[in-house]
Parts: sequence; C-alpha cells; structure tokens
Amino acid sequence: MNENKRYNTNEFEYMFESLNTYINSREDNKRELIKAKQDYFDTTGKINDKDTDYSNRMNAFLLWFMFDWKLSSTKQSLFDGYLESLKIEDKDNIYKSMSVQKDHLHTLFSFIKFKNDKVVIKDIFSSVKYTIDDTNYLFGLSKKSIFESRLFNINNIQYLSNYLIVHPYETKKDILKAINNIRKKELNRKDFFIKLHSFHTKWKRYRKPNGSAIGISI
Repeated sequence: MNENKRYNTNEFEYMFESLNTYINSREDNKRELIKAKQDYFDTTGKINDKDTDYSNRMNAFLLWFMFDWKLSSTKQSLFDGYLESLKIEDKDNIYKSMSVQKDHLHTLFSFIKFKNDKVVIKDIFSSVKYTIDDTNYLFGLSKKSIFESRLFNINNIQYLSNYLIVHPYETKKDILKAINNIRKKELNRKDFFIKLHSFHTKWKRYRKPNGSAIGISI
C-alpha cells in the first residue's frame, strides 16, 4: 500500500471512530440511536446477530443514522451536529475531508469490470462511472450485480463504505423501472433505498427474487 493510500484509509477510519466517540459522549445521541434503530428495523425487517448479513446491515443502519436520520432536538443530521461540535483548532485537513462527506454519493451501483487492480462501477441513477481501489471488497460480483452503497471521496481517492446490499439479478427490471419512476416523479431516492432494504430482508429470508411480487415497484 502506498503512503498516500495509507493516509487516506486512516483518515476514513478516523472519521467513523470520531463519530462513534461523539455518539457515546452524549446521552441525547444515545437515545436517538435507540430510537433510530427501532424505526429502521421496524421498517426494513428485524435481524439478529446470528444472521449472516448482520454486520452488513448494521453498517448500513449506522451510516443511515449518521447521515440521514434527523435528530429530534435540532432536525439536523448527527453528522452535522458532529461537525458543529469540533473545535476550531481541530479543523485541519482531516476535518476538511470530513466536511465534504455531507455530499457523499449514496446510490445504486452496477459492477462494470476490474481494471489494473482497480474496480470500475457505475451509478445507475446518473450513469456516471467511478474507479475505486476496493477490489477485495467487490470480489464475487459479476456484471449483472446491482448493489447499494455509499461512495466517499477523500483527497481525490474514492472509497466505498463498509456495506454492500446486493440485489438478485432477477429484480433488475423492477429496480430499473422504479428508478425511472423516481426520476420522472422527482421522488426521494432515500425512501426507495429503505424500501429496498426491506425487500432485501425478505429476499434473504424467503429467496423469492420477484421484486414486484414483494413490492419494490414505485
């Protein structure tokens, strides 16, 4: 691993470690975490720590809580509150990188190809392609794979978040149809992703790949 990549990887990990510390340092944040967890898993389907997808789904939830959940007291995200809590002397290069993450890319991707020890993926909503270094993380995916994740840009290096929600290829037609409706009606894609999380729970449990039958169409 080259020095530049090592630095950025440490910076990425530091962001989440710092956010976890921030959550644990405030009782109101702990209460919000409990409330958000209840809301998320009531909506998307409950899983337990023996489920093979447990860590993946917990990571998806934690990022949803950090960036998408609105705190009861301020109506802002936990991440916004964290940035406001930083002291001026802490706002160095790491802070600048973290502040950009408010606009990170949360979307559905398709796998394109491996290229020179990197991976090329495409944002299905915009058709924009991205080249990332997370090759080991994406092993096993085929060109048919559609997955949801979050893409972070730290010092011009692209990083996928620590979860992938991979959907069965048989649902691709239903997913693309739903995406077209979201574009046409200018709907909130975040709501659709939560609906897909619910579908994914049912699919993992019952292995019924018919998306319209389970209800992912919009």
